[in-house]
Amino acid sequence: MLKFAVAATVSLLTFAAVSSEAATPPPQPSRTLDGSGNNLQHPTWGTAGTFYSRVAAPNYADGVGAMVGGPSARYISNRVFNDVGQNVFSENEITQWGWAWGQFIDHDIGLRDETPAESAPIPFNQNDPLEQFSNETGQIDFARTPGVGSPRQQVNTISSFIDASQVYGVTADRDTWLRQGARLLLPGGYLPLADARGDVSAAPPMDLMGRLTGNPQDAIVAGDVRANENMALTSIQTLFAREHNRIVDLLPDALTKDAKFQIAHRVVGAEIEFITYRQFLPDLGVKLPHYTGYDPTVNPTLANEFATVGYRAHSMVHGELEPTLPAGTFTNGDLRFYRNQGITIENNDDGSVTLVVPLAVAFGFPALLKRIGEGPVLGSLGEREYNNDEQIDNSLRSVLFQVPKPGIPDPSVCGEPLVNPNCFTDVADLGADDIQRGRDHGMPTYNQLRVAYGLPPAQSFTDITGESTDRFPHDPLINQQDPIDDPNILDFISLKDDHGNPVAIGDPDNAVSGTRRSTLAARLKAIYGNVNKVDAFVGMVSEPHVAGTEFGQLQLAIWTKQFQALRDGDRFFYRNDPVLEQIGTLYGITFRHSLAELIELNTDFTPPAADVFKVAG
Repeated sequence: MLKFAVAATVSLLTFAAVSSEAATPPPQPSRTLDGSGNNLQHPTWGTAGTFYSRVAAPNYADGVGAMVGGPSARYISNRVFNDVGQNVFSENEITQWGWAWGQFIDHDIGLRDETPAESAPIPFNQNDPLEQFSNETGQIDFARTPGVGSPRQQVNTISSFIDASQVYGVTADRDTWLRQGARLLLPGGYLPLADARGDVSAAPPMDLMGRLTGNPQDAIVAGDVRANENMALTSIQTLFAREHNRIVDLLPDALTKDAKFQIAHRVVGAEIEFITYRQFLPDLGVKLPHYTGYDPTVNPTLANEFATVGYRAHSMVHGELEPTLPAGTFTNGDLRFYRNQGITIENNDDGSVTLVVPLAVAFGFPALLKRIGEGPVLGSLGEREYNNDEQIDNSLRSVLFQVPKPGIPDPSVCGEPLVNPNCFTDVADLGADDIQRGRDHGMPTYNQLRVAYGLPPAQSFTDITGESTDRFPHDPLINQQDPIDDPNILDFISLKDDHGNPVAIGDPDNAVSGTRRSTLAARLKAIYGNVNKVDAFVGMVSEPHVAGTEFGQLQLAIWTKQFQALRDGDRFFYRNDPVLEQIGTLYGITFRHSLAELIELNTDFTPPAADVFKVAG
């Protein structure tokens, strides 16, 4: 496979001791930072800087690299992804840890080459009857992923393995910068800023967005370049850096600093795998076949279909985070600061204060985590997340990464429960990006992808959605001549809670399902006309859930295949690594911690439930 960049081949060498009195495991093979050499017969499988694999043949307009056409992605977004401000939550009581951990793992296994290639902007029509937002540029910026080969292929710049690369990096330079002896650099218990070693320009590069743009000195540095993206993600990155240092402090002084570092690195990687396979996946309804050990014939390389379509679960993401702190925590100056940022202050009956932080504020603002505190931010993820369906919150669907325009007297009116379009001058639509990225990467159509994953193709639009009709209703509130352009088709006409009881329209907290004035099948038919033309991402999120899971058939199949490959094709998977048991025997250190236990060990917050992925109580 073509290598994209010179990859780090530094092994996590095992445990040289400075004294014969310090019991150490015998030397054992271990991971390289970039994932190379995991498979001895196929050393590039899963390696950083290699092509994504493909499950299906690429789908390009010219068979080589040209994007296929189709309805404008924003046009589709306005008619399919628009939730009109109505919250609909997980029917399985999954907390916001579902999307937050999902993003944390995403940043461990996949990162496309983000160097902008040719521009392929998404058309924006201000006169669209279903458009509520303004966009001064007249288009939504979109740049294609750089591609190589014929047909065009894309590069995964990090290792495909679940190996804690988001904590440590995939290059020796980043790994070295983050280290401070045996420990990770963690001043005051928080991730280091880019100026922590004096020279900002010498710090490992990080993605800068929002208020960080042009201010690299204010960015935190971590193993993955995206660690500043939002406050929840930054808090999880911080948690595992603290966990590394906690493990180091438990090790005997007779060990070298390097030995301590490598032991902690190995354990942290296993902890992340353990939580992923024992909590995250089962709680979301992903049940893998029984593990029979490492299989060197299994290629763990991340599939393009998984990275570009299947692992995009943006519908789960809540539009706000709500950390709660005890009475007396904040001064009047603190509260004034928060209000000026667009954060709403809620005073609770017990005297505690809840900060309602819109995602638009939490993006690209790592200093906010330190100001609020690690424990309260992690605790805020215990609320129920949104349903993994076709609806995407406007904080992601319209104003992603944006702050309110200047001159807004009270920025707090710009956020939830309904994002105020008058606060923003441009549109950034993550759902539209998901569609466009699929076309950019040559993703198969929805039906082609179903077949590739062993599922029968849908014969009709109702086959996709599980609804009874693909016709618009004869409703006096809907324009019968052109119903797809009538905003009333999106109205919710009934909501139900998780016991099947009716919920009032507009209820912000209790709905897990809803019926709209038009069926999703009717809208898909009006948009695409032919079931074989549906974009893979759109069809996937339009499917009803398999009972007891957060997924429709196609998304469940994609997750199952990829996570099984990441498990079975990893020579250092935690259930196949004897060194982990030796570490436990010699030093009393185990990787078998639930996420709740790690939070309690490393913060001042005690989760109210043993399984943080499920709503407490």
